Amino acid sequence: MRSLSFALLFFLLIGFVASPATAQDRGLGVGATLGAQNPTGISTKLWLGPRQALTGTTEFAVGETQSQFIQQVNFVVHNFDVVEVEAGTLSLYYGIGIEVDLIEDFDNQLRLRGPLGTSYMLEDAPLDFFLEIGPQLQVTDPARFSLGGNLGIRLFFDT
Repeated sequence: MRSLSFALLFFLLIGFVASPATAQDRGLGVGATLGAQNPTGISTKLWLGPRQALTGTTEFAVGETQSQFIQQVNFVVHNFDVVEVEAGTLSLYYGIGIEVDLIEDFDNQLRLRGPLGTSYMLEDAPLDFFLEIGPQLQVTDPARFSLGGNLGIRLFFDT
């Protein structure tokens, strides 16, 4: 739990001290997401190279009987050569990751993920829009297979 909190704090602090980016294939992106499991969340993306990035999603839900906090971290690889568009850049990506679910008054859950998605990066603005599905294997008891997904937008900053 402590390392999960540190990772979230790290991504948020970088976003606040960074300056606006001029391209979406570098820097740090911070934005909003609509998730399949929970309706709202925060999305981050940190470019590691021209095709590789770390992505993270923090989703949360507060209910009358139960609250839930979900953290996803993924390593993704982009392919920019599959689909060409007239303006901007469209990439398909795939990767591997983990998801941790902290659920009030319930057993916490750990899942392995295989995110698959597409990202559209605007040509003249530091924004990207993304759609992702993520097959997941829950490794905590009870083991099970599920499918998650996210739709969102991110604003990029130079780091």
